[in-house]
Amino acid sequence: MPKVYLTREQYKQENIGAWVVGKLFAERKTFADLGEALGLTRQAACYKAHNNSFSYLDMVRIFDFFKTPDEEILDVMRL
Repeated sequence: MPKVYLTREQYKQENIGAWVVGKLFAERKTFADLGEALGLTRQAACYKAHNNSFSYLDMVRIFDFFKTPDEEILDVMRL
């Protein structure tokens, strides 16, 4: 089986959804809470998290929802 080599940019892009799911778990919040913050249904928020389909506005709302410190925002958004 061949090895797959991801660039750092590809890894970080695919990791945003995992970061969101991890923050939900750590702060004991649900996809329904996240969906309410984004103005979406629970199913749509779950789909976006698992398929990494967040827009810039979604990310801004997510950072406000989690009250994310600036250092962590830079770490998540920096490619």
